[in-house]
Amino acid sequence: MGSRTRRWIKRIGAAFLIVMVTIGAVEAGLAFFDPLGARYFNEQNALFFRETAQVDPRGYGVQPGTYRASRWSFTILPDGTRAVPATQPNAARTAVFIGDSLTFSYGVDDSDTWINLLAAEFPDWHFINAAMPAYSAVNYARALTVYSEADAIFVVTIPNDSSEPPAIAPFDPVPPITPYTLLYWRLLSRQISVKARTAEELAHIAADWEASLRALNADPRVTIITFDNGPYADEVRAVVPDAAAVGYFSERISAVDPHANPAGN
Repeated sequence: MGSRTRRWIKRIGAAFLIVMVTIGAVEAGLAFFDPLGARYFNEQNALFFRETAQVDPRGYGVQPGTYRASRWSFTILPDGTRAVPATQPNAARTAVFIGDSLTFSYGVDDSDTWINLLAAEFPDWHFINAAMPAYSAVNYARALTVYSEADAIFVVTIPNDSSEPPAIAPFDPVPPITPYTLLYWRLLSRQISVKARTAEELAHIAADWEASLRALNADPRVTIITFDNGPYADEVRAVVPDAAAVGYFSERISAVDPHANPAGN
């Protein structure tokens, strides 16, 4: 091997080392400082859809225990629901809340969830937070069989319920943990989007969504709630005319994650 070739090999090796060190430094910096709050994307996959996920009549659940994320924590009770610290388990009446991550109050501690805040206002009721991230209308309908003894059931539905399939364990493929460098690149280049689906898939999801809402509405204990910040409320009312619409929150957990922070709850 000639001296010129050796010099080129050294230069390529040095350049590769510089690139790898730079990427490592950027990755470490983004993971530590996380200026946009992108960590919530990875935390959701890690805390709900990977090793902790388990089969559940609602579709999927999370193994009981207390889970600590970077800036918040939550507790899953033995029955698979989220802890509601302010509620009275021995109250004469029970209210169950079913929904996805907005109802679960993803991103805030147990004490800051809107269901816990309501529980403190209604000590004569036992409040149950049976929501889970990624649930859809099919999951909500499946939950009815679990809470046959509840006195009141509140179902919160949001727009992606009519365009995303239900969350059913076991998950295949298992959602990945994305490097922060790649995650920020996707965010800044606007490449974060929902999975593209065929017209046939969307039609099937929409049919299941409508059938599930009708099944929920047929139960006299159920009140269906949505948000009044878009056309989805009209779509829900076309199926459930007496559905309630409430105002949308403005305070969120990060610049890129739309879940409500404690003030939003």
